[in-house]
Amino acid sequence: MRLAIPEARLRVLVVDDDADTIESTALLFQMQGHETKTARNGVAAIEHSKAFCPDLILLDIAMPKMDGFQVLHELRGIQCVAESTIVAVTGYANVADRRQCAEAGFDLHFPKPLDFGILEQLVWLLQQSSRLRERSSELAAVQSETLMDLIRTTLQMANTFLDVSINTTSIEVRERCIGKAEKTHRKMTELVARCSPNHTELTAALDELQWRAKRLRL
Repeated sequence: MRLAIPEARLRVLVVDDDADTIESTALLFQMQGHETKTARNGVAAIEHSKAFCPDLILLDIAMPKMDGFQVLHELRGIQCVAESTIVAVTGYANVADRRQCAEAGFDLHFPKPLDFGILEQLVWLLQQSSRLRERSSELAAVQSETLMDLIRTTLQMANTFLDVSINTTSIEVRERCIGKAEKTHRKMTELVARCSPNHTELTAALDELQWRAKRLRL
């Protein structure tokens, strides 16, 4: 797999109790020039996050003693991790699992084994998110199918947030999930407009997401 040279160096934390998974995933980011740290358990992940302040955290769910949900709860209380993108990484990938991750507060849900192509596009998206307006001409040239896959995955998670908001009895969870879906809609609408304005499938999915969110706000 050919890796693109990144425009900005990210801080990435990979959390998993499986040595092979950690090594292969961390190597991917290191080869792209990103600063990468690893943790084999929840306690180490929390300590690393306090000092490292990662931009991106890939967090395994099924870890012993302290699972990914417990770790996420602690991470969200760390000030320098407040804006980090935290991805749930799990072998459980059905609708119920995505809903559970959405309700817990994860930003994305990626099933195992990880698709390294999508990971690369996620990194690209994080690098570019603050520069979309200034670099629209460059973004318009990007037509990678893996980027489209990432957008589809992101929209799927946004709809899962809305599903959770419908079924939860917690007002806090409801508001958080609707807010995350609306934020995703704004970001993905801008990205699709610049990268693939004629992609009718994604445009329709964005329209449906917006319609669902508006209905829940009524």
